[in-house]
Amino acid sequence: MTTRLSRAEQQARTHRDLLATARAEFLKNGYTATRLDVIAERAGYSKGAVYSNFTDKPALCQAVLADIRREKFDEVEVIATSSDDLATVADALGDWFRTTVGDVEWTSLELEFSALARTDSVVRAMTVASRREISGRIAQLLTDVLGAPDEVVPGVVLPQMSDVADLLLSTGIGLGISRAFDPEVSLEPGITGMKAAVGLLTAVRGATVPPQGLEP
Repeated sequence: MTTRLSRAEQQARTHRDLLATARAEFLKNGYTATRLDVIAERAGYSKGAVYSNFTDKPALCQAVLADIRREKFDEVEVIATSSDDLATVADALGDWFRTTVGDVEWTSLELEFSALARTDSVVRAMTVASRREISGRIAQLLTDVLGAPDEVVPGVVLPQMSDVADLLLSTGIGLGISRAFDPEVSLEPGITGMKAAVGLLTAVRGATVPPQGLEP
């Protein structure tokens, strides 16, 4: 006996199907070359179904990118909370950095979509909001993992987590763009910088020395 889906369940399935198909199309062909009617046809729906679930093409692409970013950040979060030993965590994050940063399809789509922000205020607002959200999540994750400072160290200006998060995110974006178009670009300086930043934050949060393996 076939179980009939409720209207809400059917709508949720349609949304998931369209998002999954759009993700495949955008990553394969890029933003400009991807057509909404093709996405609808390959997902098994009408073009009207696309507009019922997403305002327009930019909104659909933004949803795809948000889905990818969420997936990647969840991976980072799992690694960052997998051990109390920060050296082990930093090494695992370095491995993730090497296998993820510079993914050609993802990075190219991010770059192409972001370029629209120059002339499209809606896309610009989407891009700014997304970046701020990711930076905020990184800052919160750093705080959760490293904790608040045990005491104020005289003469030491404690880096703001938001500033460190912005630095790590900007480094990853910059290296990702370079790596996507030139696979020979080394990610090691970024990984070293990440470890140095974590080591510094650890040191000024009550530790006498950075954990082994996290020295700048």
